[in-house]
Amino acid sequence: MTTPGAMTEARLYLRQGRWRVWCSLDGHARAGMRATLRAR
Repeated sequence: MTTPGAMTEARLYLRQGRWRVWCSLDGHARAGMRATLRAR
């Protein structure tokens, strides 16, 4: 979790495929804060 105004970096080891990610704050995903991440 990132605090307001801060930045967070993470290293993930994912299986190959497509992963959906989104902002978990109320209303943010509906407002477009979502993406599809492709792991090769």
